Amino acid sequence: MNITNTILTKTAVETTSNGNYIIEYTVVNGKLDRVQMTIQKIEIEENDEHPFVGNIWLEQDNLSCNIPLISEVKVAPYFSDFDILVTKIKENISLETKN
Repeated sequence: MNITNTILTKTAVETTSNGNYIIEYTVVNGKLDRVQMTIQKIEIEENDEHPFVGNIWLEQDNLSCNIPLISEVKVAPYFSDFDILVTKIKENISLETKN
């Protein structure tokens, strides 16, 4: 059998001072290919759930998002967290490929 690609998908959760993040990312042949980050508010609603804020995607070096631009939502902190978390993911991938 000739293996042509190695694809690994991981899921993670992270909480920052700005929100809760549900993260799914895909590594193809040791290189980050895709990140989907679902953003939730930190505050829990009456139904014991964190309200959905939006998503940020990185797919083959292209960034996109769906975050409603309503007056009480400031988007810059979410993108800052996204940058920090993607950097952590890339560092983890680098460590894993060395082992």
